Amino acid sequence: MRKPEFNISGIRSLMLMAALLVLAGCATKQARVDQFAAFAATGTAFTKAVDPALTASFDATATTDSMVLLQARDALPSSDRLTALRQADADLDARLAILGGLRRHLGVLQSYFDALASLAATRAESSGMTAVAQGFVNDLGKLNPAIAKATIGGNTIESLIAPAADFLYVAHQSNVLNAELKRNAPTIDRELRLMSAALQALATQYASDLGVVAEKNYRDKIALPFAGSGSLDSNWSDQRATLLQSTLDTTSLQAAANAATSLRTSFVALVENRLTPERIAALQTDLGSILTTIENGRAAKETQQ
Repeated sequence: MRKPEFNISGIRSLMLMAALLVLAGCATKQARVDQFAAFAATGTAFTKAVDPALTASFDATATTDSMVLLQARDALPSSDRLTALRQADADLDARLAILGGLRRHLGVLQSYFDALASLAATRAESSGMTAVAQGFVNDLGKLNPAIAKATIGGNTIESLIAPAADFLYVAHQSNVLNAELKRNAPTIDRELRLMSAALQALATQYASDLGVVAEKNYRDKIALPFAGSGSLDSNWSDQRATLLQSTLDTTSLQAAANAATSLRTSFVALVENRLTPERIAALQTDLGSILTTIENGRAAKETQQ
């Protein structure tokens, strides 16, 4: 899996811009236009913040999978070991395919939000942006089935999708935008519900994978040495205290799942002309949790080097 490069300060700047747009729009005739611009900016921040969280989920899954293979290796006949490895590799390839599909899905969603903001900002009835927006909607429809049918933690993603929204459309000054929302808002709601379900499934599996890793660390570093006949390391007590007090850091992916749910709620509010600074703030709280976890992880790695 590729290691994404991103600028945390740039993401935080996007979040600030979104908040300022909503606040400014509340007091001007530009309120409706600014809502769409704020939503597009927040969607960009969401897309960039979620990407490294997806990478972290794969790393945890791959680590857990390798541990399971190593534990099973001695019990397997030598003739079956390569078969087990190939199956494990195939399972990880399938997970990579899911994550790749989610990344493409996120990118198309962001492109659609940008197109929607452009439609809101123009009065031109023939700007050409309608066709562009429809192209993005069509692309989402092509990506949807593979993600929906994918299985994570024993459940298909489509089985975890929340019920659809029942929109109350509020007319915008642009007839083109009004038509676009009535035509495609239910589809975008469906895709946001799909993304939310997928990220929540990944967050649940991520917590499980980290739990397996933590359990093995305790067994190998604390339990087995204590039960053995050899002498214990001088730092055994300190290690035991550290592992017992440590908590599993599942913040980033769970925050991504929460942010996806908030993004979907914000989209419904956007269509219904009730996107408020409070809703943007709630979404940004989740985005901030993702970024803070990433920053803490970077700091921890630098300390260890």
